[in-house]
Amino acid sequence: RVLTDYIDFVRASQPSLRYVVEKSWNSYNNNILALLFGGIKEVFLVREPSEFLESQKAFLRKEGVSEDQVRTQHQSSAHRLGNLARAWNDRKSVAHLIKYERLVADPAETLSDLCDYLELYRSPEFIQTAVSMIRDDSAHTQMLRTDRSGDAKNEFKAFLNSLDPDQIASAEYYLDEFGY
Repeated sequence: RVLTDYIDFVRASQPSLRYVVEKSWNSYNNNILALLFGGIKEVFLVREPSEFLESQKAFLRKEGVSEDQVRTQHQSSAHRLGNLARAWNDRKSVAHLIKYERLVADPAETLSDLCDYLELYRSPEFIQTAVSMIRDDSAHTQMLRTDRSGDAKNEFKAFLNSLDPDQIASAEYYLDEFGY
C-alpha cells in the first residue's frame, strides 16, 4: 500500500511521469524497451547468480512447481544471464545498477541513490518504510534468503560444468560484467 501511495503521490505531482516495469529476467529481448522508448531511465537489479538460482528454486518450489519445471527454468539461465549482461553493457552509461547484495546490506543509501537517479522525491517516511520491507522477517523473505554455507556456489559450479561452451560463455560474461 505504501508503494502504491507513493506512486500516486509522484504521479499527482508530476502528471506526465510514466513507469514501465519489465522484469528483464523474463524478457527475451532486453533492448526492446530502450528501442521503443528512447530516453527512458532504466534500472538493472542484479544478484550473484548462485544465490539468485537458489532463491529462484526456493520460490518455484513454494509455488508448487515440479522439479522438472525447476530444472527446465534453470537450463535457460545461462543465456538469460548473458543477455542481461549484454543489455547492461549496451546502456550502462545511461542506466543505473543496483546489486541485490548492496540493497540488502544498505537499503537506505541504495534506495536514496535510486530515487536520485529517477529524479523522485524521497521522503524519509518512504525510505524508512521501504527499508523495513526489505529487512522484514516474514516467511516469504526468509524463504528467499540464500544459504551462505557454500552449497549454492558448489551447485552453481556443477551447473556451469553441465552446460555447453556457448552457455558457459554467457554465464561467465555475466559474472565478469557485474563483478561476481
